[in-house]
Amino acid sequence: MTDLKQRLIDIVEDVEAPSDLLDRTRLGGTRRVRRRRFATLTGTTFAVAALVGGAVVVPGLLGGRTNDQPAASPAPVTPAADDPYKSLMQGLTRGDLAGDKAYLDKVLATWRGSSSGLFSVRDSAVTGALRGDPKVYWAGNTPAGRIAIVAQHYEVHPRGNVKLAMEGVYTLVAFVADDHKGNPSVPVVLYPLPAGGRLPSHVASKGGTNVLVTADVGQPAGWSAGADAKGRHQYTPLHFKDGVSVLVLPASVDPAKLSVLPLQPR
Repeated sequence: MTDLKQRLIDIVEDVEAPSDLLDRTRLGGTRRVRRRRFATLTGTTFAVAALVGGAVVVPGLLGGRTNDQPAASPAPVTPAADDPYKSLMQGLTRGDLAGDKAYLDKVLATWRGSSSGLFSVRDSAVTGALRGDPKVYWAGNTPAGRIAIVAQHYEVHPRGNVKLAMEGVYTLVAFVADDHKGNPSVPVVLYPLPAGGRLPSHVASKGGTNVLVTADVGQPAGWSAGADAKGRHQYTPLHFKDGVSVLVLPASVDPAKLSVLPLQPR
C-alpha cells in the first residue's frame, strides 16, 4: 500500500479526494483482477494505471452505446503532443509474425478480453477509458517464445481540483506472451511517464532463457543489469531492428534488477 500511495504522490499533484479513495481503489482492483485473471500491473506502472487497476466499469465509456441507443460514429483519436509512444500506433505491423493473421487475431482477442472494462475508471479524482481500436505494433519469434506488442490509445482527465502531470490521450502498451500452454496472455501493461522517462520493455522467460524485448519509440536506449556497490548504473546501448530490440540476457542478470532507460544522444 505504501508503494501505491508513493507512486500516486509522484505523479498526481494537489489531489482533493476522499481519504479512503486509495483503499477503495485497491480493494476494487483486487476483486476485478481475480475475476478476470489479469496479471497485476508491474510496480513501475504509471499512477493512472494503478488507479485503473481498481477500475469501476462505467457503461457507455468504452462501448459505442448505452442501453439500446444506436452507436455513434467514433470521433478521431488525436494523441497528446507529448505522448512518447504515439509512433507505435502508426504504420503496418512489424516482425516475422506480422503475416500470421491467425496469431494476430488471437493476440487482439486476448488483449480485448483482458482489457474489457478493466481500463475504464470513473471516480471522484479521475476518469479514463480506452479509445479507438488496438493495434499489433510488432509480433515475432524470440528465444523465449512468441511475443507481440499491442498499442491502444487511452484517455484520462482529472475531475474537480485534481491536477495530473499527464492529461489527455496517451498510448498504452501491452506485451502479449505465450503462457506455459502456448496460448497468448498479457503479462504486463505500460503507460508512459512524463518526459518520456520509461521505454516499453518486457523480459520474457522460457526454459531458463531470459529475453529483453524493447519497442523502438525513436529514442536511443540502454539497459543496465543493476546498480553497483555505489548505487550507479552502467548502461549498454540497445540495438533496434525492425522496430524492436531483442536481447538474450546473460544468465547472471537478475531480471528484477534490470533497468531500461533512454540515453542522451552523444
